[in-house]
Amino acid sequence: MLSANALLGTRIGAGVALLIVANLVYALWKARRETSAAARWPTAPGEIIACAVTAPKVHASNDDTDCSVNLRYRYRVGAKDYEGTHIHAGRTASTTRLLADQTAAKYPVGARVAVHYRPDRPATAVLDPTNTQNLSALIAFVAVFVWIAGVLVAHSLTGKVVLLRDGGVPLFALFVPLACIVLGALGVRAYLQTRRKLQASASWPTAAGTITVSEAIAFQNTETDDPGRETVTTQYRVDIAFTYKVGGQEYHSDTWKWGWTRIYGGPEQPQAIAAAYPVGKRVQVFYDPNEPSTAVLEPGNPQGSLVQLVFGLVFGLGGLVMLWAFTQLGQ
Repeated sequence: MLSANALLGTRIGAGVALLIVANLVYALWKARRETSAAARWPTAPGEIIACAVTAPKVHASNDDTDCSVNLRYRYRVGAKDYEGTHIHAGRTASTTRLLADQTAAKYPVGARVAVHYRPDRPATAVLDPTNTQNLSALIAFVAVFVWIAGVLVAHSLTGKVVLLRDGGVPLFALFVPLACIVLGALGVRAYLQTRRKLQASASWPTAAGTITVSEAIAFQNTETDDPGRETVTTQYRVDIAFTYKVGGQEYHSDTWKWGWTRIYGGPEQPQAIAAAYPVGKRVQVFYDPNEPSTAVLEPGNPQGSLVQLVFGLVFGLGGLVMLWAFTQLGQ
């Protein structure tokens, strides 16, 4: 049984967790409404006037979600000029350096873009109303805090730490295997989506494009072990960006293949890939006829897609094994 002080603290924690859940649910509802509304907004031609990826002064690893894309674009509605900073509806979420670089590649300075603006308030605008990045992040936060609130409420009502069974593990310990199972499912889902793109994009229409960026980027990751020793490793990735036009509209992309971006331990292979796409080279771009901003250079290249499946299976099966082991304790 929980002591009086522990029970009071648990009940306070449960109340705080429930309040956070309520705020997150409201934020999720508001974000969904804004995203749905922005998809119906009229558009105006605009131009990117600034775009940069920002990271904190202390940036130990490119795996950290501490980077963001800061951009500005200018557009005109009627006889008045406006400037916008939002790519999609809602708040701008921090992300990894790799994803931030990929987003920035779509909006180089000087690029012509279609700006979606709110008709009754033209100063409110977005570039990509279909982007659901914020929604995914909010859903994840809601799921986490619903679990935390549920466990704390259960402890508050029973007055003790709830166990899966007598002599078994605490209920809150199930979060780890369940989180692994969810991550595994997301990995398998990403793999299936990539496979569908591989199959569909081979028959997409094509447009003439031009390579604007082609290089092997080196970056360093700093990892610290339990005793405090730091290990610095140098890794590489390929950065290829291109521009193309569909129906008179200019688009920019850095998706030269489907699947997750591969990280290399040495410079030879990424340099060879970049050398095949020198800046200024004319290329054939395969674009989605229903969403021309989605395009790829090598639609049949499966490199990186298998990693998604392996990731999903490792986490999913690992979570199932842990869940099974937890259910056996206390028997």
